Amino acid sequence: MNDIRVKHFKKSFLNDVSAMLNEAKEEFRTNILFQINSVPNNTYILTNNGSIVGVGLFFYSKGKKITSFNMYVKESERKNGYGSLLLKSILSNLKSIYIDEIFCEISDSESIKKFFEKNGFEVYYTKHKMNKTIYQKDLIDSFPEIINYSDKYYFQLNQLIEKNNFHSQQNNQPKEFFLQKDNSELRELLDEDRKHCYVQVMDDDIVGFIYFENELINHLLIDDSKLGPNELEYFIYNAYKSYTGKNNISVDIYVQDNQISLIEQLDELGFMKIDSSYILRKEM
Repeated sequence: MNDIRVKHFKKSFLNDVSAMLNEAKEEFRTNILFQINSVPNNTYILTNNGSIVGVGLFFYSKGKKITSFNMYVKESERKNGYGSLLLKSILSNLKSIYIDEIFCEISDSESIKKFFEKNGFEVYYTKHKMNKTIYQKDLIDSFPEIINYSDKYYFQLNQLIEKNNFHSQQNNQPKEFFLQKDNSELRELLDEDRKHCYVQVMDDDIVGFIYFENELINHLLIDDSKLGPNELEYFIYNAYKSYTGKNNISVDIYVQDNQISLIEQLDELGFMKIDSSYILRKEM
């Protein structure tokens, strides 16, 4: 009985992947090995009884919501549904980070065309002179809204503040109005500076709140029961881009040491503490 699995790529797999690709055309093999080394965290392998029989990867620009991918399955393992299994794993991961469409350029092979059409891809553009076709697939229909704060979310925001359970500290503490429910100072700030405030909304509920001071995210509140690391990164990136108008950005976030869940998620996303301060930074 075959034991078919899709796993995250590790550097220790590289030699076996390279050997598996020896049967591929040299140009393709060179390109996909270069891509694997470029985006190892976005690479997956397909194994059959522990042996590597396929590899797939995706690469994209954050915030653009489109991506392309590449994959290869050993010829002797094809027509068993293994390629579709690998592809579905890649697409599932893309959905989780709110990529809404994907592209793939293929040679004009009838078997390859049938594979992509079977998996829901459609012809996007044909390069007749190069005998290649670009296929496209829509992945998700909607994204969490990221919008400027408005009064309709005031009560929900207070609930989110209470849930985060901020504790006042003598040094490096958030502004006092974020520590108390129904404080008039909070409403005053939101009325005057709502252009600095963004909320992330899912199913009409606030799941995240960001307040900017200059280009520093001075307050970041999340409902961690609904907002995982991927959704959090999507929120941070797009709120920052909307506020600053910048695409290539370095994001600084102020956190308190008692925001343990938030710090863990930011750490998973690659944010790092600047010296001994409570500012976390990431190049995005």
